[in-house]
Amino acid sequence: MFEDEITIFNKKYNSKLKDFVYIRTYLTGVNVDLKKAVNVIKSGLENADSGTIIIPEDVEAEGKEFIKPIKYKKSVGTKSFTTQEVDKLLVNQGDDIEVMYLSSESNTWTLNSGDIVVLGIVDYDINGENTIANLRENYDDVYEITSVDTKLHGGLPHWEIGVK
Repeated sequence: MFEDEITIFNKKYNSKLKDFVYIRTYLTGVNVDLKKAVNVIKSGLENADSGTIIIPEDVEAEGKEFIKPIKYKKSVGTKSFTTQEVDKLLVNQGDDIEVMYLSSESNTWTLNSGDIVVLGIVDYDINGENTIANLRENYDDVYEITSVDTKLHGGLPHWEIGVK
């Protein structure tokens, strides 16, 4: 139905690195509606570009699964388990343990304020020398998510993402 593509970089705190990492996902089949604008301030001009991106619930996301932001935030192991520890916990407690490991090749994605969106498919990893500032210098249409409106009921279940 929709033909636009975006690259989303989900912001995630990595306790081992003691810094944020950004995990890239390509979304195909979205609708992008941008408003180009400029605000004049005392010191000169300020970019005031903004827009809305509609992401259908069944968007093509490289086969990755959407999860809510809080679950996504908690999904990177704050505690690591060896295979033997997991087996022992299962035997001793008789409980199921959900283990989710999130890496740069993660199988999940989310939508949260502060995540970065670039129009189009962008082969770029935010890490080390590849900063967000460099991303903005080298690519047009780089935005930050400012709002997420969930509309998963009705004829077209989707998210409306506000970007600036």
